[in-house]
Amino acid sequence: MLINYKKFAVLMHLKGACAKRWRKHHVFHREGGQFLRIRVGEAIAFLPIKTIHKYLGIVLSYQAYEKATVLHRLAQSKAAYHRLRPVLTSKSTLNQRERLRVWQVCVLSCLRYGLDSIPLTQGLLKLIQVQCARQIRAITRSPVHLSREPTARLYARLHIPTELAHLRGIQAKQLPEAQSRQVQCESFCLEQMDWLMKVNAAYEQLQEPLPPVASTVPDSASASTTALVPLPLATRGQGCPVCGLYFKDKTGVKIHMTRKHLDSQEVPKPLCEQSRCGVDGMPTCAACRRPFSSWGALKQHVLGGHCRLPMPEQTPLDNLERALHFCPLCNQWCVNPSGVKEMEAFFGNFRQGTVPMEDSENPFKRRREMEEEESKAWSSQKPKSKGKGKGRGKNGGRREQMDTSGGQCLAGSLRQMARLILRHEDQLSLQRQDSVLHLWLRNTGEEPIVGMLWEVSKKWKKMRDTTPAQLQASLRATMMAGMLKALKDRLHQVSTDEKLLENAKNVQLLDAQGHWVYQVWDHELERLQVDASRTPLKTEEIQQLLTVCERANESPVLYRFHAKAEYSFSEFVHFEIEVGHRGQEAADLCRSLKVLCQCSVLQIIGARLRKDKPGR
Repeated sequence: MLINYKKFAVLMHLKGACAKRWRKHHVFHREGGQFLRIRVGEAIAFLPIKTIHKYLGIVLSYQAYEKATVLHRLAQSKAAYHRLRPVLTSKSTLNQRERLRVWQVCVLSCLRYGLDSIPLTQGLLKLIQVQCARQIRAITRSPVHLSREPTARLYARLHIPTELAHLRGIQAKQLPEAQSRQVQCESFCLEQMDWLMKVNAAYEQLQEPLPPVASTVPDSASASTTALVPLPLATRGQGCPVCGLYFKDKTGVKIHMTRKHLDSQEVPKPLCEQSRCGVDGMPTCAACRRPFSSWGALKQHVLGGHCRLPMPEQTPLDNLERALHFCPLCNQWCVNPSGVKEMEAFFGNFRQGTVPMEDSENPFKRRREMEEEESKAWSSQKPKSKGKGKGRGKNGGRREQMDTSGGQCLAGSLRQMARLILRHEDQLSLQRQDSVLHLWLRNTGEEPIVGMLWEVSKKWKKMRDTTPAQLQASLRATMMAGMLKALKDRLHQVSTDEKLLENAKNVQLLDAQGHWVYQVWDHELERLQVDASRTPLKTEEIQQLLTVCERANESPVLYRFHAKAEYSFSEFVHFEIEVGHRGQEAADLCRSLKVLCQCSVLQIIGARLRKDKPGR
């Protein structure tokens, strides 16, 4: 056996009267630490001395190796969990069962690696169980403060064994195997058997950190005598004054109030001013006449609530919006100098006119004339006699009508714009019926064509990156050619095999004459039925249509052939096909594909083709 001195390490723990003297002769200090000097043949080797050493997933040490190993495995599993956290905590890619399976394979296996070979204590087992429970609750989105579900019940609901049950199961398998090997082989290491017995005894002394799930349904015998028992004051907890949620102590209530009800706990803070709180310019409390040595001590006295100092009334937050626009003394509306900027930022150049205004040549003269006309108009509206009440008058609502006219104009413009957008979408939908078709490919079953299209796309992209000069067609044309070739080959295979023809007739893909029928979806039966209104197609006619499609696909008339969703885990994958409008090749391709719409021949490759429907 050859020893690699670069990976070698020495774990050494010496005690006794000669330990210090032996270290002095054999241990040397270098830049990397302490090294043990030994002679290997004619050479001298220096081996590093370490207190702990990581080997095969566990930590070797003479002191607290169990705790060091558990902490190391917890760190490794936590790193693996954070690498997979976007996948494990997202609902868009995998369901809950699949996410838990990925967690068990990638994260939990990393945590359990090597733990079955060391004796654990009750505290270390609790650390392992706590980290597993936190990760499971994050994956299943079942936090304990919201679901109120105990961890033991969560494990039982998800059918996940606890860590102690898993370790005991491994020991139950390893111990009989070791005993059988000891009987069969005389050279079996007795120290290994003693170690297994020690680990097994340690696991037998451990207790389950998760309490058993208590049944919430009372027995029939005790149901009649069961009554509500009031809890003692020490265990009732503290309730939130806003939402009523209970917590263990006041600290939990404060944390909850800070996170959930931050706006509702705004308490007015008292002000400490020297002129108001002091007396004659000295740090003496004006309320209780208590002298202090500094202004800081007086401030702590006032702000700490140690004195019954009258607090000023705080303005309610509801009046803040009004106080920003109206004077608090005379209630007069105040002009905001930034109002013009806000209007410019909101409206921009909306309906900006190009015709010059009448007063653009002489603005000052026109402005003076407008002020005179306005003053005359308002003077003529004054009542001739003294009124008897506080009515609004004939023109009292004039200003309100002027204020709402701008909003009504903007609402009308938005309504016209929305109507124009809908009309444009309807026109596009009508045009799409002439050129757009929808293709559904089965993603499950035997030999799905989706996998073949995926391989074609991957080869095309690889050729584009390596040798782009060899590409002769676009990706959409290549995928269309691959689908047509697969349909042509499958049709030839079915038409030449009597057994496949008989199976196609049994599932109503072929009629009695051996022609391919058209199918329509029955909403009541929720399945495809034979469409008797359309004439079935012969195999020769379908082969001619496929030949026309392949010939037309060689020209750049196919504008779109791609899946609607990037990743699809459903039974069918939805593709959208768009053909051009101009040219004989485009007309031939579009006409041939429309003839194949709803035809049962596409079922042999797990496909279904239909035209685009009108809609928004």
